[in-house]
Amino acid sequence: MNRQNVTRWCREFSEGRTDDDDEVQEEVMTWFKGQAADFHDSVIQKLVPKLNKCLDNAGNYVEK
Repeated sequence: MNRQNVTRWCREFSEGRTDDDDEVQEEVMTWFKGQAADFHDSVIQKLVPKLNKCLDNAGNYVEK
């Protein structure tokens, strides 16, 4: 979702436009999907060292 589209939508809505739900929803979903991939990748990368430590300790790893 780029700044140019958001600015255009704000202007159009302030001028009374009410009929571009599909366009806005599509842009928002595209943005969310991109965020989700980055978020999940960062979480998984944080889990890898913990999983390795657990495997190295025969499953007896508990972080305090």
